[in-house]
Amino acid sequence: VEIFLYLAFSLLVPLVSRLGILDSRRRLCGAVIVVSAALLFAAVYFAVSGRNGLSWEDPSSGHRWLYRTPITRLGDFLLGMFGAVYCMRIADRSPGTIRRWGIATVLAALVSVLFMAMKANIYSAYSWDIAYAIPAAVLFVGMTISNRTLICRILGLAPMVLLGEASYALYLFHTLAIPLWHPAATGTIANLALYAIFTALVIAMSVGIHVALERPARRIIRMLVR
Repeated sequence: VEIFLYLAFSLLVPLVSRLGILDSRRRLCGAVIVVSAALLFAAVYFAVSGRNGLSWEDPSSGHRWLYRTPITRLGDFLLGMFGAVYCMRIADRSPGTIRRWGIATVLAALVSVLFMAMKANIYSAYSWDIAYAIPAAVLFVGMTISNRTLICRILGLAPMVLLGEASYALYLFHTLAIPLWHPAATGTIANLALYAIFTALVIAMSVGIHVALERPARRIIRMLVR
C-alpha cells in the first residue's frame, strides 16, 4: 500500500492540478465530498453484503479490500493531499478561521477516541478506513491551521516530537515484538501491569532504533544526495 501510494503521488499531482483543485475552494470542497462519499460507499457495501464477516485471509473479505488493497486506500492519500492544498494555498489565517479549526481539532480527536472505544466498531467495515480517515484529515488540517490549541502544544513538547519521529520504527518493530507477549495466568490487574511494561519496552526499543539507525542513515542519505 505504501509503495503504491508513493508511486501514485507523481501521477496524482498533475491530475489534481488539471482538475483545478489547486486554486479553487469550490472544486476542492467538491473533491473532498466525492472522495469521502466513495470511502463511505465502499464501507457500506462490505457491511451490508456480509463480506466484512469473511476471514481476513479470504480474498473477498472487507479486511482484504478496504485495508490491504492499495487502490482502495487512495482515498486516504487524496484527503491528505487535499488537506495540504487547503493549508498551503486556500486557507486564510483570520482569527475566526483559526478558532473554528481549533474547535474542529478537538472534536476530531474526540471522535477518533470514541470510535476506538466503540466495541461495535472494532473490525467493522467502517473501522478499516472511513471511520478514521475523515477525522484524521480534519485533525491534521486543524493542527496545521490552529497550532496554538492544547493538543498542538502537547504534541509540540520535545518528548512527544521524539515519539512522533520514532513512530515509524514502532510501526515496523511492534509486529516482531507481539509474539513475545504472554499474558499472566492471574487476574486482570496483573495483565494490565505486564502489558504496560511490555508496551513501554517496545516503545523504548523503537526510540533506540530511530536514534541509533534511522537518524544516522538519514544523514548519510542526505549527504549522498547533496
